[in-house]
Amino acid sequence: MDRTSWIVIGVCFLLLLAYQPLVQHFYPPPLPPTPGAESPIDPAPPSIAESPSARLRPELTPRSPTPVAPIVPRILTPSDLGAEQIAVLENDALRLELTSHGGGIRRAILKGHRGEGTAPVELNRGSDIPIFNLVGWFTHDVVEFELVEATPEQVTFRKAIGQGVELIRTFRRPENFLTPVIQTLRAAEESEPFLLPDFELHVGLATSVHLSPGERTYIRGAWSDITGSYKSESITAFDGFGLLGITFSRPKSEIRSSSGDPLRWVAVKDQFFVIILASETEPIEGALVTRQLLPALQIPNEPVPDGVDAIALFRGFRINPGQEIAHTFVLYTGPKEDRELRAMPFRMDQAMEFGFMAFISRPMLMCLNFINDFVGNYGLSIVVLTIFLKLLLWPLQSKANMAMKRMQVVAPVLQELQTKYKDNPQKMNEEMMKLYQNYGLNPLGGCLPLLLQMPLFLGFYYMLLSSIELRHASFLWIGDLSMPDTVFQFPFLGINVKLNPMPLIMAATMYWSMHVTPQPSGVNNPAQKIIKFMPLIFLLFCYNFAAALSLYWTVQNLLSVLQIYINSKKPMPTLDELKAQAAEKRKRRKALEQRFKQPNPKRKP
Repeated sequence: MDRTSWIVIGVCFLLLLAYQPLVQHFYPPPLPPTPGAESPIDPAPPSIAESPSARLRPELTPRSPTPVAPIVPRILTPSDLGAEQIAVLENDALRLELTSHGGGIRRAILKGHRGEGTAPVELNRGSDIPIFNLVGWFTHDVVEFELVEATPEQVTFRKAIGQGVELIRTFRRPENFLTPVIQTLRAAEESEPFLLPDFELHVGLATSVHLSPGERTYIRGAWSDITGSYKSESITAFDGFGLLGITFSRPKSEIRSSSGDPLRWVAVKDQFFVIILASETEPIEGALVTRQLLPALQIPNEPVPDGVDAIALFRGFRINPGQEIAHTFVLYTGPKEDRELRAMPFRMDQAMEFGFMAFISRPMLMCLNFINDFVGNYGLSIVVLTIFLKLLLWPLQSKANMAMKRMQVVAPVLQELQTKYKDNPQKMNEEMMKLYQNYGLNPLGGCLPLLLQMPLFLGFYYMLLSSIELRHASFLWIGDLSMPDTVFQFPFLGINVKLNPMPLIMAATMYWSMHVTPQPSGVNNPAQKIIKFMPLIFLLFCYNFAAALSLYWTVQNLLSVLQIYINSKKPMPTLDELKAQAAEKRKRRKALEQRFKQPNPKRKP
């Protein structure tokens, strides 16, 4: 490459290093709310007929069309609630800590997954609102339940609503990561008919596991309706976007589900873990996702972390004297593991969110897990999978390499045409097309294998976005295949520069592969000049992404170099041989066309 090309590469690499600091400088994260800024608690709480759900969820109540502000959970002082009672349900994979403050799950602890250091991952971390907290039937957002049963198999809470109606919640012992929940409304015989207003159930809070800026973009709220339509919204939707004083999108205060169909489940998730609340009996009328600042989790000298909070909305109903109404729910609190979620009801595997490359990402992940069952190391499994994929594309790549060798043979003739018709581009293109036809050449033949490999590359990329299998999987110097392989950091011009060897090795092997690929010399080929920048493009794309993607493409490049050397052992054809082969192909094609044009004597007119 010439000097200009190297200057462009250097500038792009510096922009890569400076991107994150510049974004944080011009778009700093919001500050945490100052103490005392919260609105005080109402001295006169509303009656049950004017509960928070009825006042704040008018979209579920047709008789109240007036728009109002979204719900903001109040911060309750210890005097509002009595002494907290904790009960535990657990198995080998999951530990649920249930609380009488809200009658829900305070924390879900995943025993087999590490968070910071050796501590296990905690879901709903940083939230004062328990999972499955109910708002709409009480005068406060979090109320005290009575713990009436706590055994290793189930935990039961009870709460009187009023007028002889009580709410009973039973959490069953989870099976792996799935917890059955039964919510029962029971009315006394001497009570009056009672209309329960619209209500909401808290799904949980999702935040990044390590509270690092790179994880933030994976935090999402999601839902799936009864038609199978899936929708998710990233936390970045609450940021808004502006550049040079121009606002392209305004920050959002909340995101609501827009589907007119009832929902099957509502979820919050980060890159590798998810909380899903699904209803088996009561239809979910909608979902509401909000952003929550988490100053209590802030790390010194780091931005204030935030997360997404989701609630599932339900319509109210009537309960008659002596009646008992039971609603059944299931709650998934665990990893985004495809094999696990595919076994769950209600198509919970949609939370994997493979995107438009699902038809490649999911089979690729299944093959990777199958190989790892025998190999026992995900790094080696990636190498084996890459070899297998390369063998599938080997014949096409060999044809492409031979096409490039044929282009080398015709290169002197092409150069003569470009010199002869340099002042007449139209005539030059016409003569080049005739030349390609006479010698049976396809100028794009060498690009076909790359076009076929790109879907595999994107499929691997989308697989890494969600799959937890590679988390904490080590290989060579790489401590975690799901993260960049940073070996050390050093300050440079106020920027903390990270050295990630694997993407650099990937770019070097890609450049080597392109260097040894047969190319016609002396021919003006603009597309070939653009392809020279592909290693740089891939380096910028993969530098701060999971090391597994760079490992996959590095092995792919090395196998391509090996194949090129094997194909180079074949003899180079001459111009006369190419011309004779092209004439023979045209002859066979013409004979085939004539054969299909002849009438069939057996066919009736």
